[in-house]
Amino acid sequence: MNALPTPQPATRTASLLLTSALLVSCSSPSPTVEPEPAAGAQGDASLAASAPADIERLGVTIHETLDFDPTAFTQGLEVDAQGDGTSLLVGTGWEGESRIFRLDPATGQQSDVHPLEPTAFGEGIARSGDTVWQLTWRNGEAIKRDATTLAEVGRVPVQGEGWGLCAFDDVLLRSDGTSTLTLHDPATFAAVGTMPVTLAGAPASKLNELECVDTPQGRQVYANVFLSTDILRIDATSGQVNAVIDASTVPNNANPDSNHVLNGIAAIPGEENRFYLTGKRWPDLYVVSFE
Repeated sequence: MNALPTPQPATRTASLLLTSALLVSCSSPSPTVEPEPAAGAQGDASLAASAPADIERLGVTIHETLDFDPTAFTQGLEVDAQGDGTSLLVGTGWEGESRIFRLDPATGQQSDVHPLEPTAFGEGIARSGDTVWQLTWRNGEAIKRDATTLAEVGRVPVQGEGWGLCAFDDVLLRSDGTSTLTLHDPATFAAVGTMPVTLAGAPASKLNELECVDTPQGRQVYANVFLSTDILRIDATSGQVNAVIDASTVPNNANPDSNHVLNGIAAIPGEENRFYLTGKRWPDLYVVSFE
């Protein structure tokens, strides 16, 4: 790896992520160049290779490749299942470029585009009823939006960093790069609890973009792992990882940049084991299953 550039005040460094007890954000910093990941942070063998026998190990099968916005620094991805059932809600990051919009995955057409102020760094998104919540990285607030227009209707303070966000009917789950998910009231965004996440008894950290899925086996949370091609499937009742998905076979056709990593997973309603996958400034959106 090349030498790390001197970080700017708002810059997240991957070296701090690996060496400090203070984890930093899932997102890149301001439009100065983000330091490259520390050696071994990206491109190592998947966690699936070393997962214990009682942890399911899965790969990715690609069924379709669609066009995606190569300028979108994807931080949140969700099918609007409570709306038209087909459009994607996309939240992006990077200071000066953060926005939220609705996307028709079949045509690539964007609508209801709302940029954030230049000092805000957008993060995960989730719809709950008539509200779409959008996180910010270190701005200390969550943005409340009208679910139909995506227009902002208010903001609430948030303790700690915002990374990924997903919703079940009665609760929101937020990641902050640690091994703990914070539970939020979907109406007020008040924190109502925490859920430690473990893999074979050890903390599973660097949890990034999230997707909450109700399955016949119960509630599951899918989590991208920051700076890797791993996706964890987490039992939302116990917090235990029950599957590790190796997504290293999914092509990354983004311009070469250490920031342009896998980040974005959305379950497709009405189709068991069908998901959209993409990444930060990826030109492709994949329809996949986990096998």
